[in-house]
Amino acid sequence: MMTMLRSSLIRFGYLLASTILLAACNKNSSNPAEDTDHAAVTTAILQFKQGGVVKFEYGFDDPDGIGGNAPTRFDKIVLDKGQTYTVDLVLQNKTGGTTKDMTASIRSAGKYHEFFYLPQGFSMNITKDDKDELGFPLGLQSTWVSSAAPASGVLRFTLQHLLVKKPVNQPTDGHSDIAIDFPIEIK
Repeated sequence: MMTMLRSSLIRFGYLLASTILLAACNKNSSNPAEDTDHAAVTTAILQFKQGGVVKFEYGFDDPDGIGGNAPTRFDKIVLDKGQTYTVDLVLQNKTGGTTKDMTASIRSAGKYHEFFYLPQGFSMNITKDDKDELGFPLGLQSTWVSSAAPASGVLRFTLQHLLVKKPVNQPTDGHSDIAIDFPIEIK
């Protein structure tokens, strides 16, 4: 009797776990607050402009996604000291051998997302210039002012998924859809 009860409980546990796993993997939701296509961002490109002209372009590219092969591109950001740059962020999905622009997808879901640029070990002023449909900061376009003196460190770049976005969010709010630590040098 005890063995039969234990066996039934184990089967019920497996059934419950399988149901939860399958429900969690369902990407056919109509809820825009859930992660969708943007979870497949494999490439981030930062275009540094002065006078409307791209002066530097740095990026991260991992076409097969997390795991598998190492990234095919992982640039060190090198900027001139005492300069102001406008920066455009381009996001792509390169899985399956084709390139799909993901920037518009992130922008359209902006009320659930915010980019953060976090200098570590050096000082830099970074201001988000664009806003989502609620009028809150997004971060696909930004202005960067480099330090007057040479410096180096790491720039942590994250895309936070926020179920409830506020006028001011913290980089620890929600969960990270993207997190890249770019080495950076200001010379």
